[in-house]
Amino acid sequence: MGKRRAPRGGKKKKEAEYHTEVIESEWFKEYYQKQGIVTEEEWPLFLKSLLKPLPATFRINGNLPFAAKIRDRLLSDEMHVDAQADASNDEWSPPSVIPWYPDQFGWKLDASRQSLRSIPQLAKVHAFLVRESERGHISRQEAVSMIPPLFLNVQPSHKVLDMCAAPGSKTSQLLEALYAEEAATQRPPTGFVVANDADAKRANMLVHQLKRLNTPGFIVSHHDAQFFPSLHLPPSLAPVTTTVETDPNDQGLFPRILFDRILADVPCSGDGTLRKNPSLWRRWTPAQALGLHRIQTLIIVRAASLLEVGGLMVYSTCSFNPIENEAVVAELLRRSEGSMELVDASGLLPELIRRPGLTDWSVQGRDENRTWLHSADEIPANRTRQLRASMFAPSAEELSRMHLHRCMRLLPQDQDSGGFFVALLRKVAKLPASALRESTQPPQTQTVGKPVPEGEMTEAQSIQPEEADEPMQIPDAVEEEVEGEEDGVTAEVEPLEGAGASAGKRKLETAVSSEPTVKKARTVEDDEDETDSYDRFKFVSPDDPVWQRAIEFYGIRPDFPANQLVTRSKTSKRLLLVSSGVRQIILADTTSAKSKLRVINMGVKVLERKELSGVSYPHRICQDGVLLMLPYLTKRVVHCPPADFSLFLKLHSLKTEQFPSEQVRAELNSLETGALIMQLQHPSYTRPVAVVAHKHFQTVAVMVSKHEIRGLIDMISEDDPELASTLEATGETVSQ
Repeated sequence: MGKRRAPRGGKKKKEAEYHTEVIESEWFKEYYQKQGIVTEEEWPLFLKSLLKPLPATFRINGNLPFAAKIRDRLLSDEMHVDAQADASNDEWSPPSVIPWYPDQFGWKLDASRQSLRSIPQLAKVHAFLVRESERGHISRQEAVSMIPPLFLNVQPSHKVLDMCAAPGSKTSQLLEALYAEEAATQRPPTGFVVANDADAKRANMLVHQLKRLNTPGFIVSHHDAQFFPSLHLPPSLAPVTTTVETDPNDQGLFPRILFDRILADVPCSGDGTLRKNPSLWRRWTPAQALGLHRIQTLIIVRAASLLEVGGLMVYSTCSFNPIENEAVVAELLRRSEGSMELVDASGLLPELIRRPGLTDWSVQGRDENRTWLHSADEIPANRTRQLRASMFAPSAEELSRMHLHRCMRLLPQDQDSGGFFVALLRKVAKLPASALRESTQPPQTQTVGKPVPEGEMTEAQSIQPEEADEPMQIPDAVEEEVEGEEDGVTAEVEPLEGAGASAGKRKLETAVSSEPTVKKARTVEDDEDETDSYDRFKFVSPDDPVWQRAIEFYGIRPDFPANQLVTRSKTSKRLLLVSSGVRQIILADTTSAKSKLRVINMGVKVLERKELSGVSYPHRICQDGVLLMLPYLTKRVVHCPPADFSLFLKLHSLKTEQFPSEQVRAELNSLETGALIMQLQHPSYTRPVAVVAHKHFQTVAVMVSKHEIRGLIDMISEDDPELASTLEATGETVSQ
């Protein structure tokens, strides 16, 4: 949740103090001028860009069937604004395309938060953003935050892991890519997305974000990213669609499931978000990066160990600091001994302006004199637990192999964005066992441990709190929260995403394991009869009486994938449908009870028990899953002409004799009390449109919110404006 909105006067005061806060941060200037992230001549432009408020940006959700029509509406005169002078002093301009985002689905609005709400010429744009965000048609997301998923090129067959996923905008992009071909091929993807986050509360925020997509191909899990478990196929499971790795050192274990694509958008100091979070200026220190380097290294190495040979992974931060960026990537390349390589992404997103990665930098110590160190040999004897050899720039010989210039730095002055760092890596061979070792000894006296199979954690990696080098304090920047209602759009979308995600995105996945103390926290859909253990999900038995009764009541066809139904209730209160790929990973074995996948949520809710009087079968089909269930139903589906459908949506509740169509009245009268589906039937409209309803004696009521009803009519209007007008007019005429 974003923090409480301050009074407008307070906001103006904060904006007025913005420049003072920046000017006072001489340490920031000294540090980054020394690191050479921009030339001395370019520094004034860099700093000036950081002083400007961040423009509002959003993207159209690409898996919508009418995404192109939303884009065309933005491109049309309807959304063009008369940018004439007005009473305010704010600079603003109408919505414009983000040039590098594919298919013109990324958009930018150069207007301050206050301008967006107060300038009359922007009222139509503001209303559009609020409306479409609420309906899930667009996602408010910072521009640079949109970049990492695009480089991964996710395909329908891919197994995808988002290691630090909350609040979920990048995960939504990954899911959209996974399902991008479903409409054209009429085949669901065989892949899936595992969205993981270390913070249980933010993982539940992630569930809310992903549920809007209504896709069965995702799992939300809760692990510290560096301890994400190895998953093994049980013997009863057929081989997965992509290859799995069998490690000869895995004695008695089944083949491991590896991922084709991994996103590691790791916790970071977040100084790339200064345009959005100006309060970070007064708390900025280089010590934040020093404290984060180790955990970032553990996460990137763990990601590489979970990656399939030939697979791609993105490592990203919203930090300018090379100790969090190039140094972490260099350490992975150093440990991998050629099994990981940086990919030349210069041909991808050609209109994206990016700077090459740094090849030389220094480390500023934590002493009172802020001493600059240039190699690990200069680390003071009393600082070996705070400063690591991996923080320093590689040698010339290492640089010749690493190609760190292939890393990508996004700077605010280039395309009016936040700061960001992206590295695209490919796994070309199995990691050596030595890559997974991390000694607890100081850098100069590191010892060689016993080799371990790839993907299995060493003793040093699984350090307990009392064994850790140094209990890492969470920097103030990471605790910063930004307002839930960004740029006047909505309080529910993207409160903490993208660049700045790590400066308010998630509680740090600390180097000392935060093995959850939150097991008793309830998730968004806990039942009164459920336990709080993470393994509470179970697959529904074919003989489950609830499911058998559903088959009879709704006439569910035998080809329905019933083996993909799960529940976490002892009485099957709610049934969720997952994809075939998700089913495989949930069934996957793990190396020990300690490393089992902790699942917060997954799939789409399709059946839910609602205790109502006079109902023989209390489980109602859920609106979230109605389109997934509809092709398999042979009973309790009433086909409605537009006049009946629109009247029903407008009035929300009708007696059976009030429906205009005799056919609809007859179908309703033949049904016993209970849930049913009202489906729009029109000869020129083939897209399925249906709502869940409930019949109680002679009254039928819609079980869908007004918000969802409005979204349905909007969807129809994108495809068939004439039909939508008919629905609107019919309902208005009858209801008056």
